[in-house]
Amino acid sequence: MKETFGDKIVAPIEPRTAVMRAAVLFGQSPAAIQTRVSKYSYGIATMNHFKPEIHSEEKRIVIDGREYCDDIFEKHVSIGQEITVEQNMNEMTYYPTIDNQAHAVLQVFASSKENPKYVTDEDCQQVGLLLIEMKKNHKRDFGIKVKLIFGGTEIQVEVRDGHGNTIKNARMDFLG
Repeated sequence: MKETFGDKIVAPIEPRTAVMRAAVLFGQSPAAIQTRVSKYSYGIATMNHFKPEIHSEEKRIVIDGREYCDDIFEKHVSIGQEITVEQNMNEMTYYPTIDNQAHAVLQVFASSKENPKYVTDEDCQQVGLLLIEMKKNHKRDFGIKVKLIFGGTEIQVEVRDGHGNTIKNARMDFLG
């Protein structure tokens, strides 16, 4: 192995220090890992117009006379998907459910299933929460664009308004 990999081979004298030593080496050179395979499917909790043919009746709610399906798992990444470090995932647009909504809450979920339907499914767990202040005087058709950036030891969330202006950046650390 030393002939092939040279000084990239680390063999600590005490095996119990191997994990600590690897963590220190990774901290000095985080670019050493180029890709990761997602252990979970990740998504955001959302509401959509209620469609009785595809949505569960118990998820139906009514807001301002409009029917919505609540707790939908809007998938951003699939379990087993290969992700390069700092890879930008597809940006998805979400819309307020009422006019002049002052805040939006983004709940990020992880699931051990490839295609979860609802964030309340038993295999889903919330891994992040992000409060977004919205400008007043916006109608329901004013979208906010959300992009999850994967690959490191944390997920970065970037939120922009419909005009492309950054509203909020946040990081969710999964190590601590």
